[in-house]
Amino acid sequence: MRMVRGLPEAYRTAAAALYWQAFGGKLGRVLGPDRLALAYVERVIRPDQCICAMGDGGLTGLIGFKSDAGSFAGGRPTTCGRSTGGLAGLGAAA
Repeated sequence: MRMVRGLPEAYRTAAAALYWQAFGGKLGRVLGPDRLALAYVERVIRPDQCICAMGDGGLTGLIGFKSDAGSFAGGRPTTCGRSTGGLAGLGAAA
């Protein structure tokens, strides 16, 4: 296993799935259903705001962080609206 600063683009979907596995229980009421929430997370994650654990099979874990440059899974009401759809997105963002 090796640690890598940043997220290789090929693992963006896998990173979103790991994030949702960790935080879906907490965020599911706001961002669910899973299909829409995963699309949202995949869209907003910042590859420069994490450290990844890479194994022989690919991405095995990650640590997202927040810095002056932004956060790993930020997002704004406009990006939430694109995933969940119009008014539902604005409600989720609120």
